Amino acid sequence: MKKYTKYLLLLFFLFILFQFIINSNLYIDCVQNSIILWKDRILPTIFPFLLLSEFLINYDFIKILNILFGKIFKKVLNINDSIMYIFFMSLFSGFPSSAIYINDLYQKKQISYESANKALIICHFSNPLFIIGYIGSIMDIKYAYYILIIHYLSTFIIAFIFKEKNYDNNNIYFKPNSFGFVLKNGIKKGIDNCLLILGTIIFFNILNTTINQIELPLIIENFFNIFLELTNGIEYIINNYDLKYQCILITMLLSFGGLCVHLQVVSILEESKIKYQNYLFSRILQSLISAILILLTFNLLFH
Repeated sequence: MKKYTKYLLLLFFLFILFQFIINSNLYIDCVQNSIILWKDRILPTIFPFLLLSEFLINYDFIKILNILFGKIFKKVLNINDSIMYIFFMSLFSGFPSSAIYINDLYQKKQISYESANKALIICHFSNPLFIIGYIGSIMDIKYAYYILIIHYLSTFIIAFIFKEKNYDNNNIYFKPNSFGFVLKNGIKKGIDNCLLILGTIIFFNILNTTINQIELPLIIENFFNIFLELTNGIEYIINNYDLKYQCILITMLLSFGGLCVHLQVVSILEESKIKYQNYLFSRILQSLISAILILLTFNLLFH
C-alpha cells in the first residue's frame, strides 16, 4: 500500500510540474501572491512575538505570569507554569507559534512530554491582529470581533474539556543570558520559523492552484478551497457564502487552522515526537464547537 501511495504522489507532483511549465504565469503569480501575503500579514504579526518571547523567557516572564494568574489557571484549567506561558504567548501571537514555543521549551527540557502534548491540544489561537485587521477589512468589523470572541471561547472550552488529567507541575527555570546573545538567537530562530511558514504557504497555494485546474465534485472542490490555506480559504468563503455561513465557516476554519497550519505544526515538532494525532482531533472538535456557538448566538445578536 505504501509503495502505491509513493507512486501516486510521484505522479501528482509530476502533474504539478507539468502544469507549472504550461501555465508558468499562473504559478508565478501564485508564488508572488504568497510572498506578498507572508510579507504583509504573517511576518509583521508573528516575527515580533517570536523575538520578544526570547527576552520574556530570559527575564523570568513565566514567574510573573505565575504570580498574577497561576492560581486561577491552575485551578480552572489544571495547567502548570510552562503550559500557562505557551497559552498566553500563543494567545497574542497566533498559530503556529504555540508549536514553536512548545518545541523550544521541550528541546531545552523545560517542559515534559506529557505537558507538551497537553499544550499542543489547548494552545491554539489565531493572531487577533489577523482576525481584526484582515477579516475586519473584508467584512464588517463587528463580525470580525464576533468571530474573534467565538474563536477564543471555543479554545477555552477545549482547554476545559481536556483539563481532567493531572500533569506535572514543573517550575521552569532559565539561566539568564546576555542581551546580545538573546537578541542574536531570537532573530535567527524567528527568521528560521517565519521562512518555514512562508515555504508551507507557497506549497499549499501551488497545491490549491493545481487542484483548481482539475474537474472535481463541487463538495471536494469547496473543501480544498476552504481548508487548504487560511487566507485563501477566508477569501473563498467571503466570495461564495451568505453572511451567517461566512461566520460559521470562517470560525470553523480558524479553529481547525487549515491544512497549511497543520503541516507547519508537524514540521516544527518533527524532532520532538509530540503526538500530532491529538492536535488533529482537538482541532476537529474545536471547529465543531465553534460552529455550534455561531448557530446558537448569531440570530440572537444580529437580526
